[in-house]
Amino acid sequence: MELDQRTKSEFGATARRILEHARQAFNERGVASVGIREIARDLDLSPGNVSYHFPTKEALVVALVEKAHAQNNARAAPAGSLDFESLLAILHDIMRRDLDNRWLMRDCVGLLTTLPALRPLTEKMQRAREARVDGITRRLVAAGLLDRVRTEKQLPHLRRQVLTQVIFWLPMAILAAPDRDPEGSLETHARTVLALFLAYVTPTGRRRLESLLGRERA
Repeated sequence: MELDQRTKSEFGATARRILEHARQAFNERGVASVGIREIARDLDLSPGNVSYHFPTKEALVVALVEKAHAQNNARAAPAGSLDFESLLAILHDIMRRDLDNRWLMRDCVGLLTTLPALRPLTEKMQRAREARVDGITRRLVAAGLLDRVRTEKQLPHLRRQVLTQVIFWLPMAILAAPDRDPEGSLETHARTVLALFLAYVTPTGRRRLESLLGRERA
């Protein structure tokens, strides 16, 4: 039987509540320490209600990862031209989302081992990340900020550098200062990503990028 509009809305609201609470619980206690029954108890739901929306914890984890990935894709592909200031804002959004989902980077290796459904998803996400970097690079070239020949020649190298810095900034920040909130180093890591483009800029791009990077030191 097809759900009426009100029922669909309530169904979606419950699923969102479960996802948001699971995200917070995973951040605080780790994925391995949080079960479906605990999530149900915390939300004053029956375990069957939680399982109706997410039959297994694996399905819940996959849904959280897919949600964060979709948000990053949407943020990294705004309409219109792109400049270094806009790219810095995109990096801020993506890195703050990493902070919101720090459980994922903390538990990533173990999750890939214990939750097989994540493996094809992470491969899909990696391809999408590579496409995002390529798209950003093309738009910076089109804006006259990156040299087309140098950028296209070294794109695989640049892509790998950018993705390494963006993906692993949070573990690096935590390892460098375990007793500090990693959010304090977000700006430094975001600007480190921007600095990777210095080897490929046009004269105009260099002036704009060096000016932007210099504002942190001023």
